[in-house]
Amino acid sequence: MPRITALTETDIMTVARTGSGTKSATRKDSSGDRRRRSSGDGESAIADRRARAQKNDEYRQRRTALVHIAAELFHAKGLGETSLADIAVAAELDRATVYYYFASKDEILAEVLRDALTQSLKEITRISRARVPPDEKLRRLVVASMRVYDRHYPYMYVFARLDMEQLNRLPIAPEVKSWLVEESYKTTLIWHKVIRDGIKSGLFETTLPPTVATTTLLGALAWSHSWYKPGGDLSAEAVGHGLADLFIDGLRRRRE
Repeated sequence: MPRITALTETDIMTVARTGSGTKSATRKDSSGDRRRRSSGDGESAIADRRARAQKNDEYRQRRTALVHIAAELFHAKGLGETSLADIAVAAELDRATVYYYFASKDEILAEVLRDALTQSLKEITRISRARVPPDEKLRRLVVASMRVYDRHYPYMYVFARLDMEQLNRLPIAPEVKSWLVEESYKTTLIWHKVIRDGIKSGLFETTLPPTVATTTLLGALAWSHSWYKPGGDLSAEAVGHGLADLFIDGLRRRRE
């Protein structure tokens, strides 16, 4: 993993949030309005530098490394409990250097989840459209989910651990929260339809409403965050098929 190096003294002066801007601007500006203007100019300048640096391979590699560090913290501590300062400490950086790569924790979170969620939703959408019986479709969804958890560890678990209430309480930007809620809703609808179709076809039988059965199943999958790690004794494939057996056997209609 690429090492993220701290910025130079000049860089830090530019990106520091408190009194950002040049030294001369800080000395000359005595009024609050002028200091705020100077701070805004500094933030605008570092945003421009971030945009230009995106073309640099080394910058992108270091940004990716920082995303991975943040994902590990989000997974271990939770989104709401992880601060930008925590991420800086874990990366052995000061906060000013973190701001050179990301404008906020929200931006890091979006980067952590975007690719994993997009690929996950694409995969389960593909499975949901397959012309197979609901029990086989459910098996494929469970196995595919464990594969995604494995492939995008720990990114997907950051998302999977959240329910709608937790999502709505997160202290993050409204646009990021809205996107997460929308992705969660789309995912839940797909699983719900498969279970509902299984009940309608007579393959599945449950005394629970389909919504409750769906939430229970997704919760069991999400809880694997507490024990599953890539490279362990059980592969993602084995865990997926094992969980699918439990779910499908529990839902399958008993024949008289």
